[in-house]
Amino acid sequence: MIGLLHIDKAGVRTDDEGNNYVILKISEDSKYNVKSIVRDIQQTDKSVSVTFDYRKNHRSLDQNALLWKLLTIYADALGGGRHGDVQPEEIYYQMLNKYGVAQFIVLPKEAVNDLKSLYRDIKVIDDAVVVRNGKRTPAKIVKCILGSSQYDTAQMSQLIDGVFDELAAIGVDVHTSREVGDYYDQWQQYKEASA
Repeated sequence: MIGLLHIDKAGVRTDDEGNNYVILKISEDSKYNVKSIVRDIQQTDKSVSVTFDYRKNHRSLDQNALLWKLLTIYADALGGGRHGDVQPEEIYYQMLNKYGVAQFIVLPKEAVNDLKSLYRDIKVIDDAVVVRNGKRTPAKIVKCILGSSQYDTAQMSQLIDGVFDELAAIGVDVHTSREVGDYYDQWQQYKEASA
């Protein structure tokens, strides 16, 4: 049964109390098998204890650097080629709202301003009423946009792909523009290597 688990890396750790821990990093193709394998082992030996630690692949610094280069090119293109007329940060917020990750929260309307410090951008999208213990409280439905520093690599890829799409939509051809074309080619190679 253990043969169904593909292990990328293994190690043993001993804590201060002398307890030994086996640490396994499993390959992506084993992620669906691991829980059933562990259940089988635990049925055989009740003393086995297992903890799962799921790690997200956080966006890379290369992805972040590329994003800001593209945002600057986009801002300059919108500013008629003049650097600084449109700020990349303005475009960043637009792209987050269009291609980014959002959470939707229902909360009392007086608490809406408290969210502004927790998210990159928030938008009240509708009114609601929360009923708790028979009491009706006016509320708001708020769309909360996460900043890209909280993205994993897949979420960041979606954002960058969106910026390339937007550049193409405003007439910046990713295949013929020398600067953007180089970034686009490098981005495609990065995605293929990461797949």
